[in-house]
Amino acid sequence: MSRFQSKFTELFLFFVAIAVYIISCWWTEDIFVYVKLWSLLTLLIIYGYLRLQTKLIIFSPINLFCIYYSTIVLVDFYYMGNHFDMTPYLEKVTLHHNYITLFNWSSFYYFVGLISIILGFSVIKQPAFKPIKFENKEVINPYVLNLVVMAMMGLGILNFFYNVLIYAGGNPLTYLSQIALRKHQFEEAGANSGTTVGYIFYYMGTYLLAFSYLRKDKNPDWLFWLCVITGAILQGSNGRIYSTIIYFVSFIAIFYFRNVVNNRPLKNKTYIASMVLIPILAIATYFLRLLSSLKEMGVLDKGNALDMAVEFKDTMAFSIIDKGNMPNTAIFIKVLDSWKTDHGYMYGESLVSWMVNILPSAIKPIGYQPSAIIKNLWYAYVPTGNLPPTGVAEMYINFGPVGPFLGMFALGVAIKAFYVFVIKSRNYWNYLLLILISLAFIMIYPKGEFDNLNFLYVFITYCPFLVAIFISLFLRYSGDSKKMRLMHE
Repeated sequence: MSRFQSKFTELFLFFVAIAVYIISCWWTEDIFVYVKLWSLLTLLIIYGYLRLQTKLIIFSPINLFCIYYSTIVLVDFYYMGNHFDMTPYLEKVTLHHNYITLFNWSSFYYFVGLISIILGFSVIKQPAFKPIKFENKEVINPYVLNLVVMAMMGLGILNFFYNVLIYAGGNPLTYLSQIALRKHQFEEAGANSGTTVGYIFYYMGTYLLAFSYLRKDKNPDWLFWLCVITGAILQGSNGRIYSTIIYFVSFIAIFYFRNVVNNRPLKNKTYIASMVLIPILAIATYFLRLLSSLKEMGVLDKGNALDMAVEFKDTMAFSIIDKGNMPNTAIFIKVLDSWKTDHGYMYGESLVSWMVNILPSAIKPIGYQPSAIIKNLWYAYVPTGNLPPTGVAEMYINFGPVGPFLGMFALGVAIKAFYVFVIKSRNYWNYLLLILISLAFIMIYPKGEFDNLNFLYVFITYCPFLVAIFISLFLRYSGDSKKMRLMHE
């Protein structure tokens, strides 16, 4: 039996198992039989799409999307287990329609949304990968490159110790233990408030350092990973868990694509095994941030830290799912029930309004995102931030019942067009932008919204490149001018 036939056999057996399970649920009059049907078919489509690829590229944007999309199935089965009794985002008695009917529709829209984005991604033919063309040493001088790297990273380190001095009296360990307060500390006005502008320069410096390694076709060594881990500490000190993960994983993806374009072994099993550690790290970081918050409130000491760990383990599902840290199906159900009557469709507004992210905070409008509208419209009493509706729900918010079909299809086409552009460009900086957008927006769109797109990633990508080129050209021009003067003399 060929490998292709073996894969089809796997999928057929998977389908048979689903069919037998669904029939048994129908026979026993399970009230969630249709939710289980669409959820398991969603899982089958994800598994089949990834399994049947001739060459699986883990960090392809659509594959990252599909991998995260599978968490929707986990969330749906969680809610089937507790009937939404734990979530603060769904009061069943206030719904205009039966919550089971709405749950059925949400799982169906998840299913068709997944198929639509895959079909859209498949419309444009993908070109073959070719090695990246790096700017040569005449365009970006290696000495200038090293100088810019050290200068940018130095600014980040100085910024970090400036914040440590202001908020922790110069003690880095104390500063890192206060991550729960970081957002409030940076929002304080006045001359003594901290800043994280220097951190952005550090991140740019490390991406420029990666360029230097790749141009020399050099594998990352301990010094490189030390610089990356330091950057992750800077990012983590802000209390932003997923941003820290994006930063660290982006370097793994950079060298992964180096292997892809050079047709080298991908070692997907190794990457997948290491990626499993990411959610574990995220949960651990989330728990540490919780402990930090309790410590600052004065309700935590060494004696009850262990008790808090046990309690966190028991309430982990509530903390991760019900608080909206994964695709929020409860919000989607509320959208299906009440959005049309309570607000009205947005007709594509939220798909372009993210562009105002480029504006300074002093003039940037507020409350325009679906997540903010949902919060203010239905959940102003819940002590939480904005509430993203899930990507499929955002398409429904904009275009109604056709949104999950046409909106997700169009998104798939757009993602593939961008992916093809990057492949054809054979440019390191374009690959970097692809990686950052894939991790920060495309991958988490199943739980997010378009407002997660940010021009900051364009700045982080191309600013160090332009700075290095400008200084290299300036020095080369200055050197040529000096040579010309000497010749005339």
